[in-house]
Amino acid sequence: MDKPIVLIDIGNSTIKGALWERDSEHLTVHCWGPGEVGSPDVSSVIERADGAVLSSVVPRVAMSIKEILDRSSIPYTEITTHHCNEWNMLKGLYDGMGGDRIAHCIGLASAGILPAVCVDIGTAITIDRLETGPCFGGGFIVPGPSLMTSALSAGTALVDYSRIESVPFEPGTDTKNAVKIGCWWASVSQIEGLLNMLRSTGRTWKRLVISGGWAAGFSRVLSIPHELDPHHVFHGMKVIWKAYETGHYPG
Repeated sequence: MDKPIVLIDIGNSTIKGALWERDSEHLTVHCWGPGEVGSPDVSSVIERADGAVLSSVVPRVAMSIKEILDRSSIPYTEITTHHCNEWNMLKGLYDGMGGDRIAHCIGLASAGILPAVCVDIGTAITIDRLETGPCFGGGFIVPGPSLMTSALSAGTALVDYSRIESVPFEPGTDTKNAVKIGCWWASVSQIEGLLNMLRSTGRTWKRLVISGGWAAGFSRVLSIPHELDPHHVFHGMKVIWKAYETGHYPG
């Protein structure tokens, strides 16, 4: 039986590696911190595969992962606008667009329910819309909840960073809780506000996906109907591997 393909999504705060058995839809997902990239656990997961797809917004970490792949003679491709243009995969992508955002858009396209929007909630919150065609229809990038709290901690003398988490809406009665509650619900307001403004301009959608490391917590409080898929990025990465293997977009 063929070895799995490893799909590696490198974010600012988390690295996710999913082993994909190509004869099924099953994924085995592993999560690591950026400081763990050189650990035996990361290497052992990667070395179980006979191919890899990289999505990265952290070039330094991506380089370390590539060294493991090269050392193990594992073929791989990295998600870039250039490669997607080569495969005639999706119109409208721009140079320098993050691989995770591209993968989300490819995933939306592969589902075939368009227009569609993916909201990825991590260190940053990205909102991307795919138009019928399919064609990338633009998007938004704003700070995520943890980035807001760390910015307050770095930029003010009396605010200490504390881990942000899902909290009920209730005005904080001390500084710590005011920061925690304020940043969490400001993130909710950012997402709903941008989506409502997008819809008000006629850019509606038939499908809305909430994804990323914070997706489950936000899914519980967002009032706009949506699908929860924390690992949505991997759907697009599967399609990209097939394009890499065959040299053309399989759709």
